[in-house]
Amino acid sequence: MPNKKIVKPFWSWNDDLKEDELLHQIDVMKNNGIDGFFMHARGGLITPYMGDEWFHLVEACIKKAEKLGMEAWIYDENGWPSGFADGAVPKMGFDYQQKLLKVETVTDVQNLPKHILGIYKRLADGSFVQTELSETGNTVIYCTVNPYYTDLLNEKAVGYFIEKTHEQYFRRLTSYFGKSISGFFTDEPQYSVYNPPWTNELPDIFYNVYGYSLLKNLPCLFFETGDYKAVRSDFYGLVAKMFQNAYLKQIYDWCEAHRCKLTGHMMGEDGLYSQVRCTGGVMACYRYFHEPGIDWLGRQICSPIIPKQLGSVAKQLGRKTLSESFAMCGWDVSLNELKWISQWQFVNGVTAFCPHLEGYSLRGARKRDYPASLFSQLPWFNEVNSYFAEYIGRVGALLDEGTEKAPLLVLQPMQSAYIAFDPQSPNDVKALDCRYADAMQGLSDRHILHHYGDETIIAEYGSVAESVLKVGQCEYRAVLLPYVTSMTEATYELLKRFGGNGGKIFAL
Repeated sequence: MPNKKIVKPFWSWNDDLKEDELLHQIDVMKNNGIDGFFMHARGGLITPYMGDEWFHLVEACIKKAEKLGMEAWIYDENGWPSGFADGAVPKMGFDYQQKLLKVETVTDVQNLPKHILGIYKRLADGSFVQTELSETGNTVIYCTVNPYYTDLLNEKAVGYFIEKTHEQYFRRLTSYFGKSISGFFTDEPQYSVYNPPWTNELPDIFYNVYGYSLLKNLPCLFFETGDYKAVRSDFYGLVAKMFQNAYLKQIYDWCEAHRCKLTGHMMGEDGLYSQVRCTGGVMACYRYFHEPGIDWLGRQICSPIIPKQLGSVAKQLGRKTLSESFAMCGWDVSLNELKWISQWQFVNGVTAFCPHLEGYSLRGARKRDYPASLFSQLPWFNEVNSYFAEYIGRVGALLDEGTEKAPLLVLQPMQSAYIAFDPQSPNDVKALDCRYADAMQGLSDRHILHHYGDETIIAEYGSVAESVLKVGQCEYRAVLLPYVTSMTEATYELLKRFGGNGGKIFAL
């Protein structure tokens, strides 16, 4: 029999916390098949977050977990998305706050928006030229500020988040790192949600990387003008790398240096459209997780893209995986439904679960926090949860110990999505998204074993040996290009060698 995977739920710390009750709830978990937990500050919390009592309680729970042979994990924020340190980071001011690009036509020269980056005059041929004149009819592009969240393209701002969060845990609980503290969960970090992201240093970095002015070409992000395809490809490729380096790599490196692991999941995992808006592509982000994860909400299964993205990178790079699952399944959810949702994720690459959620308290509105609370408040928990935990733990262990040989690599068309993305009218990128999702569903429906290929990961880990394309630990005999309109030069050269050696390349 294989060793089972650890089932480690979100444990919602959502009231006036008492040590005796916390330790009792850990006993309840252990007695019902749960061998780990994430200490998760959440709505309803009364005990001051990151205060002396907070750290005393965290330490008490770590000691208890150590005694019972359980994994103790830290959730890195008070709520979500991660990165604002309970408001401490955005309080540092404009440089530290999230910034987003917007565009509008000048209608009142006396009331122009703040933080203008450029004013542009549209010529008869549809092109734009930068101007100093704020005349009616000209186009102005500017950045707005979200004062409640962090500029995750800014390494300094993220460094301050680490200082106010991870460093505080290390300072208070040094002796448990590398031993009883397993690591940190980071939840839904994002550079934006709707509009293109911005940071103060972006124009200089862009020029140093590509050798031309971003400010002169900002209209290309909003209009199909000039060499807009190249500008969009360069822009979103750069901000994706800046986000990965500033946030994920910086935290990953900190965890490496402090003998703990990073897990969690990204914002906007769903498809191409949401990934361009939020992260620039989640698959490349998984490089910087020791245990990359996803979020699977609700009592449903649908497109395989979210778990398949995770499972593909995990197999290519030899990583374990995690799925934050079952939120919003409702108070009447059955174990059969939870099993069905778990099995579908197993098929697509997930091997371990973070059940969402175990409520410390259900007092008042707390019972409405993405129910159900998959804990002792449910009538069946104390009777059968240990069997469910045993089941998903052992299946996950079998999948981790086995080798999945998928002969087909599907090139994820993220570069094409960059070019199609128009924040004012996203119809083109949504159409690409739908066609891609339909094709991926078709592969799954026909039981064609396949992985997805992210171009950043292919560039770093890809190679060709005779008629085999290798990506990390995986080997592929064929490549599928689904509605691709663009790819990086590195991918193009690699595929040329692959095809030249007899490798099969198919295109939709």
